[in-house]
Amino acid sequence: MEALENILELPRGSLRSQLGPHRPRGRALRHDRDAASLLLTTGESSPIARALGAELAQVNSGIHQMINDTTLRLNEKRGLAVMSQRHVVRASREGVSAMTVVQVEEESAAAPPDIIVTSGRLGRIRYLPELRTTVFDVLFGHPLTRNETAVVAYDYRTADACAPCSFFQQNIRKGLRESLLHVVFHPDALPLAAESYRRSSYEGERTHVRSVPLDASCSVHVLNTRSPSGYQGISWEWPY
Repeated sequence: MEALENILELPRGSLRSQLGPHRPRGRALRHDRDAASLLLTTGESSPIARALGAELAQVNSGIHQMINDTTLRLNEKRGLAVMSQRHVVRASREGVSAMTVVQVEEESAAAPPDIIVTSGRLGRIRYLPELRTTVFDVLFGHPLTRNETAVVAYDYRTADACAPCSFFQQNIRKGLRESLLHVVFHPDALPLAAESYRRSSYEGERTHVRSVPLDASCSVHVLNTRSPSGYQGISWEWPY
């Protein structure tokens, strides 16, 4: 640019000033797109967005989730006995040392949940009953190098296991290769019917709705591979 200014005998910097502000590229541009995508799928007024606040744009920005494996086990009172989750993540930059998890419950509980980390180490935890939300970090144990993978696994037990549970949905981030959602019912508390669905945002309209039958283990599941960003869920109807 400076050489062209010399040839045209123009003042130094005159051509560059016409180009406008620098446009972000590479990692900066990817981060802006990821942050915008997360805000679009969660929604500004969702419990997730309100719980994270200013942290929403940065949460888990240094990792890509590759695999999500979620199993819910319900008790004879139709409540959630335990939720077991396993995530396989890959670092997209140097130095990432933790993964942040946000769990939203159907109803507020009187006490914080019991979280037992089986792969990784439990870090900061915040319980926000007014938002029915718990935010916690799982530490990897050391800062990851770029492209290094880590496995995060934990069991999540609510304080109110008697509250009937009728659905569960989880966020699907861009780049997720595989997502399994598995719901296991108690033999003495079986639903009338169950169906899987997708949502483009936290409270968006349900799409791709289909019936999912109970199997021999009194469970239902849905497996998605390379799905678009949004939410994957299963809901069920109790006999009354």
